[in-house]
Amino acid sequence: MSRLRRPIVQTLFDTLLARIKTGEYKPGAWLPTERELSIEFGVDRYAVRAVLAALADSGQIVRQPGKRPWVREAADARNGIPPTQIANRRDPLRFISVILPQHLLYPTSHAILCGIQSALRQSQCNRRLVLFDNNDSTPDLAQREYAGLEAAIEDGAAGVILWHKGGDTTLPLLQKLAAQQVPVVYVDRYPKTLNCDFVGIDNAQCAADAVEYFVGLGHSRIALVSNDERVTAVNERETGFLDAMSQHGLEASTDSILRIPFSGSPSVELVTDFMNRIRPSAIFCVNDYSAFRMQAILEEQGINIPGQVSIVGCDDIERFSPRPAVLSTFRQPWEAIGVRAGKLLLKRLGETDSSPNLHIMLSAALLERTTSGPVTSR
Repeated sequence: MSRLRRPIVQTLFDTLLARIKTGEYKPGAWLPTERELSIEFGVDRYAVRAVLAALADSGQIVRQPGKRPWVREAADARNGIPPTQIANRRDPLRFISVILPQHLLYPTSHAILCGIQSALRQSQCNRRLVLFDNNDSTPDLAQREYAGLEAAIEDGAAGVILWHKGGDTTLPLLQKLAAQQVPVVYVDRYPKTLNCDFVGIDNAQCAADAVEYFVGLGHSRIALVSNDERVTAVNERETGFLDAMSQHGLEASTDSILRIPFSGSPSVELVTDFMNRIRPSAIFCVNDYSAFRMQAILEEQGINIPGQVSIVGCDDIERFSPRPAVLSTFRQPWEAIGVRAGKLLLKRLGETDSSPNLHIMLSAALLERTTSGPVTSR
């Protein structure tokens, strides 16, 4: 008790101990927050922490990093595990794990995170952020996601928000979370084999809107530049593109799709061969990164953008650049996606009965800039 030197601090200790002994704070129950105790007793938070440390030393409460202290309880007679560890994972006072990749050229993940934080700020949830690199130098991308999910399971996360990059490597852990009824909200893309909650844009509609836009400008030879990521976001944009082309009576086949590496630049020979075969006057790219790479290669070959070929991307990452934006693109509402994902997870945490999974698909607005224009004779 040497740390309890001030009378008011000793009074706080005695009061909290009495509340525990009389059952006002029941075994397994969370204690009030440091801020609440500070206001109630008119002491600073340093004093509150000293009292909580003393209560933990005396075996009355349990303290763990990232969690509010709770009243110690007897081990569960069935398996020796404290009931706190097997308590309802949907208790909103437990922590939420947010697992997002960070890409050197794509600050979109940060925008999603800002939205998530905004949605969760008014809740009592603790947040644990797992941010992992996503660039050419990180071949262990799936393993990093695996480690984040494994920690969420082992530490008893109440719920998870995930930008899924791990593919089949992390699927067993996602299935385990589903079996344990731990709510997971996916952003940007989702595993096709799982019934799940998802927040993102309507990818198929975005691609269809791109085709509609080009047709309105007089283009009929329209191509899609995709990538080698076999994820729902990419697959749905390819499907939306082909369906829209068919609806407009235009040639719709996979021959009109150029798939380039997600990481690294496509070879000039690959792009040249595709352009000579398809001879498109307009190209929709599944993301801005692909659009910029295509623009650079075509301009190096003397092709005028947009005079000879119009290019439209998807994401609007130039909003984060200090330079004036030039790429015509569809703006993904990244922060709004984060807000809706946070609110959806809070909704799941507050439910006593499971309700059907939701796919919340927001619209992506077209921003017409200098890389696209009406068709011209070539």
